[in-house]
Amino acid sequence: MGNKAIKSDAKAASKEARQLVKNLEGYCSFKLRKIASAAPVGGSTVHDGLGAGVTEALLTWLKLIEAEASAIEKTAKTFESVDSAIMKEFLGIENDPFMKGGNYLWK
Repeated sequence: MGNKAIKSDAKAASKEARQLVKNLEGYCSFKLRKIASAAPVGGSTVHDGLGAGVTEALLTWLKLIEAEASAIEKTAKTFESVDSAIMKEFLGIENDPFMKGGNYLWK
């Protein structure tokens, strides 16, 4: 195999997935103030409508990112499980000496 290695780590993938969601949550937490009632001038109702649209779009984006993060975590767990099965079936190793907290590394 040379310098190539097989490595999977569900914990690291889970950490990255959570960070992905956390980064977007900051954008979704801001609130736009409605100004039409306080300043009934031309464009204030348009501003309020756009603000509601932006908030709705960001929350939809957050739901998508949360679903993607969940898929990343599930995929990483599957890879880790497959790596373990390959290690046992093809290499005859049940306790990999390179295993560190779910990491499988073969060279």
